[in-house]
Amino acid sequence: MTKPRMSAMDPLGLSEAMPAMSSRAEGKGLGLRGVVSPAESVAMSVSDGELQAAARVKLSLGATGKVFAVTGLAPGDGSADLAVRLGAALAAVEPAPVLLVDGSVAEPTQAAAFGLPAKPGLLEVLRGDVELSSAVHSVGPPNLSVLPLGKGDASLASLLAGPNAATVLAQIRDRYRYVVIEVGLVQKAPDALLLAAMTDGVVVAAATGDRRRHELQGLKQDLDRMKIPLLGVVLTTGGGRSKR
Repeated sequence: MTKPRMSAMDPLGLSEAMPAMSSRAEGKGLGLRGVVSPAESVAMSVSDGELQAAARVKLSLGATGKVFAVTGLAPGDGSADLAVRLGAALAAVEPAPVLLVDGSVAEPTQAAAFGLPAKPGLLEVLRGDVELSSAVHSVGPPNLSVLPLGKGDASLASLLAGPNAATVLAQIRDRYRYVVIEVGLVQKAPDALLLAAMTDGVVVAAATGDRRRHELQGLKQDLDRMKIPLLGVVLTTGGGRSKR
């Protein structure tokens, strides 16, 4: 099987502009040195490629677009790390508030990565247990904040269909200029696809050499059926390590 032609499915040109970074990768292409966590890397300078990618996301979202999801086709694509890097890059180029949301029910990572308490988070806010401001944490750059997933028995899908979801999402849109939501794998979990459908578009992480054109075409077809715009595809190495 042939490797996917990323450029054919990459309206933003992200595949070459901004590789993702693993928490155990040496960030040669990102201006980072040594073994760093996503939280530590946010405090460091982002690369020119990441700034270019953030600018392209801004351009694609337009004047009114604010919220986009980050997903992958398999666990090794590094969508969680990519969400962190895109959030950091947007915070660097945009003086207004930027929010990184952990919406990955299958594998939440952002609370641990940033050294934050696991709860309260998105689930508690959607249930109405706490206010949004009580669950959001400022990290790294002063205009970058993180909303962990949180914990609870109710499924994310049921909460997104509940009475508080519209109000919470409206609050998020009102308070932040850009919102990056790591949703997990939209083809594996209904709640991930439902959450992505509430955004203005999707950026896909795809591991270099592991993904094939038909896989990306299948994902694009799924997004098209839900009328979710594909903003771009970012090439990563296995496990989210940056492409050298």
